[in-house]
Amino acid sequence: MSTCESIEISKAVAEQLTSASEAGLLGGYSFIAKHSMLPRYELEDLKSLCVSTRPRADIRQFASRKRTQHDYTIEICVRKHIDKDDSLVAEELLLVAEKIADYWERDDSTTLQTRTLTGRDEKLVSPVEMQFAEDKIQTHRLIVATILLTFRGWR
Repeated sequence: MSTCESIEISKAVAEQLTSASEAGLLGGYSFIAKHSMLPRYELEDLKSLCVSTRPRADIRQFASRKRTQHDYTIEICVRKHIDKDDSLVAEELLLVAEKIADYWERDDSTTLQTRTLTGRDEKLVSPVEMQFAEDKIQTHRLIVATILLTFRGWR
């Protein structure tokens, strides 16, 4: 189950993605990332690039009597509906997803600093994982790329 902290982190990831997009840090691609617990889109909405974030998991481990380690997994979903013969759009969307994954990996691994997303320090602990749903292209003409980020925090 998602906790308040994972929802806060998901919202902060969406805000940071939107800021990075507006600043041109994602290869010049512009979008507004939205936090949504249950992302639902109409077909008309998917004609433009849709980026959403949501909490996926909160794994807790007791470190001591007073401290608990939380691993928060946040899912970033990049979606777009394509026309029949529009393979360039598919490649472009995958490039956007790769730029987003690179942004998170580069920003955390090169600086070796903890990120302050919610006023507390959260450290990106796992390599960024990217998944691509090929079955959606064949059945729904929908391109979906999912990026998973895992942040570690102590409470």
